[in-house]
Amino acid sequence: MSDASIAPVERAVAKLEGLLDGFRAVPQLAITMLGVVMAAVAIVLTIGIFALNSMNAQIRDVGARVDAIPRQLAEEFRAMRAETSAQTSAIAGAITSARQFQPQIMVVPMPSPPAPPQHGPGG
Repeated sequence: MSDASIAPVERAVAKLEGLLDGFRAVPQLAITMLGVVMAAVAIVLTIGIFALNSMNAQIRDVGARVDAIPRQLAEEFRAMRAETSAQTSAIAGAITSARQFQPQIMVVPMPSPPAPPQHGPGG
């Protein structure tokens, strides 16, 4: 073969080697991209876990407050019953004392003292 015919063949072989080198770089690039994507997913999951943990703590706090409501209501209702009972007793006492027989008091005018006898001119 002549040098003129070898040159195009060498160029073709060089092109093929260049393509093969490119294909060899593709798996490395894919692995790199996969690593970047996995790191991003890990970061998002970590942030999500912390956010859910925070929300879980807040939900527990709300649950504790909701659980405290029946106790507070029971205490408030107990105080209201005691106050209502005291008011009812006071009203009942007032009604009872108003219904009791009151002695009737009559005002009688005081008798006036007898007038002294009047003596006449000769008296």
